[in-house]
Amino acid sequence: MPAVTRIGPTDPQARLRSVDAVRGFALFGVLLVNMYNFGADAHEWTGTVDRAFSTLMHSVFETKSWRLFSLLFGFGFALQLARVMSRPGGSLWFYFRRLLILFVFGMAHALFFDGDILMEYAMLGLILIVFRNVRGHRLLILACILLLAFPLGNLIHTESADEMVERWEDELPLAEMREDHPYLGSPMDVVLENVAAIPPPIWSEPVYLSGTVMFTTLFYGYGFGQLFLLGPAATTAYAILFFVLQLLFCTWWLDRFRFGPAEWLWRSLIYLKPQPLRL
Repeated sequence: MPAVTRIGPTDPQARLRSVDAVRGFALFGVLLVNMYNFGADAHEWTGTVDRAFSTLMHSVFETKSWRLFSLLFGFGFALQLARVMSRPGGSLWFYFRRLLILFVFGMAHALFFDGDILMEYAMLGLILIVFRNVRGHRLLILACILLLAFPLGNLIHTESADEMVERWEDELPLAEMREDHPYLGSPMDVVLENVAAIPPPIWSEPVYLSGTVMFTTLFYGYGFGQLFLLGPAATTAYAILFFVLQLLFCTWWLDRFRFGPAEWLWRSLIYLKPQPLRL
């Protein structure tokens, strides 16, 4: 009987650099859009520079970054699934274990940021199993239909000027929103506020998570407490700063280690044994 080759992580030198570059652009967009949820998207910011940066975010990054990140998520899992099933004795259990660990990471992340997407990716990853044997042209047709869903929905119901004005009038002033906000309290206040968002029971995940660490430190009370105080221009500047810091740290780290700290833990749990870390 031939020996079954044990599945292991992809060597860093064998990674698709072009895909990693696109993933980096998507991660910056996700970071920027997430940071706008902390007051920069309010209509109180009426300055020319702020409105220009707000328009840039909405037209270039909003929804597009999530779609691109989702595409790369599906691409990565498709490669992983194909790799597992191509091995002698390949089983879907490895794939399910990967999704379970991703879901657990998402649960921990959601305790500090209610905009977590990792849990949804883990649950939607189960759907990918159903389509794993569907022919490519049919998947392309289905993808086009799904991409047209939002534009068609907007055509069916376009917000009128009166509805837009009414929505703006219903917005609370930012100063009022800051009053007794749990995000300006202790870390436990943040956890208790977000715990209800958790459903009952690569560098991309670590960079995504580290972005949350940085912008929650900027906005939350256990950090600098800038919740609802920064406009579009300042928020965009901080997003660029944070992303540059991530790039510098990742470059320094990858010159010395195979994976980031969170990715090392992620891979060790997936493969059920500690992975080599140093190069």
